Amino acid sequence: MCTDYERAKSKGSTDIQRWEKGIEHHPESERLMSFLMDHDFNDYEDHFCWKKGGDGDNGETLMFQMDPFFEGQHDVRDELIAKLESYATFLGKGLLVGAICGGGCSDDDFEKGKQFRADIEKLKAQI
Repeated sequence: MCTDYERAKSKGSTDIQRWEKGIEHHPESERLMSFLMDHDFNDYEDHFCWKKGGDGDNGETLMFQMDPFFEGQHDVRDELIAKLESYATFLGKGLLVGAICGGGCSDDDFEKGKQFRADIEKLKAQI
């Protein structure tokens, strides 16, 4: 299993030319940076003195470093959703075939399969 960094590096997401290429910051990088700036200033006497908005600001650099991480999290999430959907489809087909063929699938099992699929949809909406 590769690390988050290795995954991002293999996709070319750690390219240090992101600014020059006009690649916008990931929204989660922006959100986290705003939190860190406020938290540092208000609770840590501006220890890091985070700045953003200018070329070479420490906050801008940190956001460029966070961007590939958050982009990779979406990739991992999408892979998880695909696997869950595949499993739910497989499970649902098995229960359906069992119900149609009388292969020992009870009405209760069939309803559990339908509920599992509904639960997957709820999880997808939350991720």
